[in-house]
Amino acid sequence: MVQSNTFDSFERLKGLFLDYNRIHRLESDSFSSLINLLALHISNNRLENIPNNALVGLLSLQLLDLSHNQLQSTVKFVFPSDMHTLSLSYNITHLVPRTFAKLSNLKILDLSNNFIHTTHKDVFTNLENLDILDLSYNEIDNLDLSQLKNLFRLRVNSNNLRRLNADELLRALPNLKDINLQDNNFICTGLRLRCRSC
Repeated sequence: MVQSNTFDSFERLKGLFLDYNRIHRLESDSFSSLINLLALHISNNRLENIPNNALVGLLSLQLLDLSHNQLQSTVKFVFPSDMHTLSLSYNITHLVPRTFAKLSNLKILDLSNNFIHTTHKDVFTNLENLDILDLSYNEIDNLDLSQLKNLFRLRVNSNNLRRLNADELLRALPNLKDINLQDNNFICTGLRLRCRSC
Protein backbone atom coordinates (compact mmCIF):
# COMPACT_ATOMS: atom_id res chain seq x y z
CA MET A 1 0.00 0.00 0.00
CA VAL A 2 1.16 3.53 -0.77
CA GLN A 3 -0.02 5.68 2.12
CA SER A 4 -0.98 9.33 2.05
CA ASN A 5 1.95 11.75 2.04
CA THR A 6 4.50 8.93 1.66
CA PHE A 7 6.67 11.11 -0.58
CA ASP A 8 6.36 14.43 1.23
CA SER A 9 10.13 14.99 1.22
CA PHE A 10 10.56 14.33 -2.51
CA GLU A 11 9.24 17.55 -4.06
CA ARG A 12 12.04 17.72 -6.66
CA LEU A 13 11.61 14.16 -7.90
CA LYS A 14 11.24 13.80 -11.69
CA GLY A 15 10.78 10.05 -12.06
CA LEU A 16 9.34 7.42 -9.70
CA PHE A 17 9.44 3.67 -10.34
CA LEU A 18 7.25 1.48 -8.11
CA ASP A 19 7.01 -1.55 -10.40
CA TYR A 20 6.95 -5.13 -9.04
CA ASN A 21 6.13 -4.18 -5.45
CA ARG A 22 2.84 -6.07 -4.90
CA ILE A 23 1.09 -2.78 -4.23
CA HIS A 24 -2.62 -3.44 -3.83
CA ARG A 25 -3.86 0.00 -2.85
CA LEU A 26 -3.15 3.69 -3.29
CA GLU A 27 -4.52 6.03 -0.66
CA SER A 28 -5.85 9.49 -1.38
CA ASP A 29 -3.06 12.04 -1.73
CA SER A 30 -0.43 9.30 -2.10
CA PHE A 31 1.62 11.54 -4.40
CA SER A 32 0.30 14.98 -3.45
CA SER A 33 3.73 16.54 -2.84
CA LEU A 34 5.28 15.39 -6.14
CA ILE A 35 4.44 18.53 -8.07
CA ASN A 36 7.52 18.22 -10.33
CA LEU A 37 7.18 14.52 -11.16
CA LEU A 38 7.25 13.82 -14.90
CA ALA A 39 7.00 10.01 -14.98
CA LEU A 40 5.26 7.56 -12.65
CA HIS A 41 5.59 3.81 -13.18
CA ILE A 42 3.35 1.53 -11.09
CA SER A 43 3.24 -1.50 -13.38
CA ASN A 44 3.19 -5.15 -12.35
CA ASN A 45 1.44 -4.64 -9.04
CA ARG A 46 -1.95 -5.70 -7.66
CA LEU A 47 -4.01 -2.54 -7.96
CA GLU A 48 -7.73 -3.11 -8.46
CA ASN A 49 -8.80 0.54 -8.50
CA ILE A 50 -7.45 4.07 -8.34
CA PRO A 51 -9.10 6.32 -5.73
CA ASN A 52 -10.28 9.68 -7.01
CA ASN A 53 -7.63 11.66 -5.14
CA ALA A 54 -4.74 9.21 -5.41
CA LEU A 55 -3.05 11.14 -8.23
CA VAL A 56 -3.85 14.64 -6.98
CA GLY A 57 -0.82 16.91 -6.94
CA LEU A 58 0.91 15.43 -9.98
CA LEU A 59 0.69 18.73 -11.80
CA SER A 60 3.66 18.10 -14.10
CA LEU A 61 3.08 14.42 -14.89
CA GLN A 62 3.73 13.47 -18.52
CA LEU A 63 3.79 9.66 -18.34
CA LEU A 64 1.76 7.22 -16.24
CA ASP A 65 2.28 3.46 -16.52
CA LEU A 66 -0.39 1.35 -14.79
CA SER A 67 0.09 -1.74 -16.94
CA HIS A 68 0.02 -5.28 -15.55
CA ASN A 69 -2.30 -4.61 -12.62
CA GLN A 70 -5.81 -5.88 -11.85
CA LEU A 71 -7.82 -2.82 -12.85
CA GLN A 72 -11.10 -4.11 -14.25
CA SER A 73 -12.76 -0.88 -15.29
CA THR A 74 -11.98 2.80 -15.79
CA VAL A 75 -14.92 3.89 -13.61
CA LYS A 76 -14.12 6.98 -11.52
CA PHE A 77 -10.51 7.23 -12.66
CA VAL A 78 -9.20 10.79 -12.33
CA PHE A 79 -5.97 11.28 -14.27
CA PRO A 80 -3.63 14.29 -14.23
CA SER A 81 -4.85 16.47 -17.07
CA ASP A 82 -1.54 17.31 -18.79
CA MET A 83 -0.30 13.78 -19.39
CA HIS A 84 1.16 12.85 -22.78
CA THR A 85 1.46 9.07 -22.33
CA LEU A 86 -0.83 6.61 -20.53
CA SER A 87 -0.54 2.82 -20.39
CA LEU A 88 -3.38 0.66 -19.08
CA SER A 89 -2.36 -2.53 -20.86
CA TYR A 90 -2.95 -5.94 -19.25
CA ASN A 91 -5.84 -4.72 -17.09
CA ILE A 92 -9.18 -3.57 -18.37
CA THR A 93 -12.33 -5.57 -19.16
CA HIS A 94 -14.38 -2.56 -20.28
CA LEU A 95 -14.01 1.15 -20.93
CA VAL A 96 -16.39 3.69 -19.48
CA PRO A 97 -17.56 6.58 -21.73
CA ARG A 98 -15.62 9.82 -21.24
CA THR A 99 -12.90 8.10 -19.20
CA PHE A 100 -10.23 10.18 -20.94
CA ALA A 101 -12.30 13.32 -21.52
CA LYS A 102 -10.00 15.57 -19.46
CA LEU A 103 -6.82 14.33 -21.17
CA SER A 104 -6.87 16.66 -24.16
CA ASN A 105 -3.04 16.73 -24.30
CA LEU A 106 -2.65 12.95 -24.44
CA LYS A 107 -0.42 11.77 -27.31
CA ILE A 108 -0.02 8.04 -26.66
CA LEU A 109 -2.63 5.68 -25.21
CA ASP A 110 -1.85 2.00 -24.71
CA LEU A 111 -4.88 -0.23 -24.11
CA SER A 112 -3.33 -3.39 -25.50
CA ASN A 113 -3.68 -6.89 -24.04
CA ASN A 114 -6.93 -6.25 -22.23
CA PHE A 115 -10.40 -7.80 -22.58
CA ILE A 116 -12.13 -4.92 -24.39
CA HIS A 117 -14.98 -5.97 -26.67
CA THR A 118 -16.08 -2.70 -28.21
CA THR A 119 -14.97 0.93 -28.48
CA HIS A 120 -17.91 3.28 -28.09
CA LYS A 121 -17.04 6.66 -29.59
CA ASP A 122 -17.66 8.51 -26.29
CA VAL A 123 -14.76 6.63 -24.70
CA PHE A 124 -12.34 8.79 -26.69
CA THR A 125 -14.10 12.13 -26.30
CA ASN A 126 -11.74 15.16 -26.30
CA LEU A 127 -8.64 13.21 -27.33
CA GLU A 128 -8.09 15.53 -30.28
CA ASN A 129 -4.30 15.46 -29.89
CA LEU A 130 -3.89 11.68 -29.68
CA ASP A 131 -1.21 10.44 -32.10
CA ILE A 132 -0.87 6.76 -31.20
CA LEU A 133 -3.55 4.33 -30.03
CA ASP A 134 -2.75 0.71 -29.26
CA LEU A 135 -5.80 -1.58 -29.00
CA SER A 136 -3.99 -4.75 -30.01
CA TYR A 137 -4.66 -8.11 -28.36
CA ASN A 138 -8.17 -7.40 -27.17
CA GLU A 139 -11.53 -8.91 -28.19
CA ILE A 140 -12.83 -5.94 -30.17
CA ASP A 141 -15.48 -6.73 -32.77
CA ASN A 142 -16.75 -3.19 -33.30
CA LEU A 143 -14.53 -0.17 -33.87
CA ASP A 144 -15.64 3.47 -33.56
CA LEU A 145 -12.78 5.96 -33.54
CA SER A 146 -14.54 8.88 -35.19
CA GLN A 147 -13.49 11.25 -32.39
CA LEU A 148 -9.78 10.80 -33.09
CA LYS A 149 -9.28 13.15 -36.04
CA ASN A 150 -5.52 13.54 -35.56
CA LEU A 151 -4.64 9.90 -34.96
CA PHE A 152 -1.40 8.99 -36.73
CA ARG A 153 -0.80 5.35 -35.73
CA LEU A 154 -3.39 2.70 -34.91
CA ARG A 155 -2.80 -0.86 -33.73
CA VAL A 156 -5.85 -3.13 -33.71
CA ASN A 157 -4.10 -6.38 -34.54
CA SER A 158 -5.18 -9.60 -32.81
CA ASN A 159 -8.82 -8.72 -32.20
CA ASN A 160 -12.17 -10.07 -33.46
CA LEU A 161 -12.84 -7.56 -36.24
CA ARG A 162 -14.73 -9.06 -39.18
CA ARG A 163 -15.69 -6.02 -41.23
CA LEU A 164 -13.91 -2.76 -41.87
CA ASN A 165 -14.85 -0.08 -44.36
CA ALA A 166 -11.47 1.36 -45.36
CA ASP A 167 -12.97 4.45 -47.00
CA GLU A 168 -15.02 5.32 -43.92
CA LEU A 169 -12.03 4.74 -41.68
CA LEU A 170 -9.82 7.08 -43.68
CA ARG A 171 -12.52 9.75 -43.77
CA ALA A 172 -12.88 9.54 -40.00
CA LEU A 173 -9.10 9.48 -39.45
CA PRO A 174 -7.63 11.73 -42.17
CA ASN A 175 -4.15 11.83 -40.61
CA LEU A 176 -3.76 8.07 -40.22
CA LYS A 177 -0.41 6.93 -41.68
CA ASP A 178 0.23 3.59 -39.97
CA ILE A 179 -2.29 0.84 -39.15
CA ASN A 180 -1.83 -2.75 -38.01
CA LEU A 181 -4.82 -4.98 -38.80
CA GLN A 182 -3.19 -8.39 -38.80
CA ASP A 183 -4.63 -11.43 -37.02
CA ASN A 184 -8.31 -10.51 -37.14
CA ASN A 185 -11.20 -12.43 -38.74
CA PHE A 186 -12.03 -10.27 -41.73
CA ILE A 187 -14.51 -11.36 -44.33
CA CYS A 188 -13.94 -10.10 -47.86
CA THR A 189 -17.20 -8.26 -48.58
CA GLY A 190 -16.51 -4.55 -48.84
CA LEU A 191 -12.98 -4.79 -47.56
CA ARG A 192 -10.28 -3.41 -49.83
CA LEU A 193 -7.35 -5.41 -48.54
CA ARG A 194 -6.24 -9.02 -48.55
CA CYS A 195 -7.94 -11.09 -45.88
CA ARG A 196 -7.47 -14.62 -44.67
CA SER A 197 -10.85 -15.94 -45.82
CA CYS A 198 -10.26 -15.10 -49.50
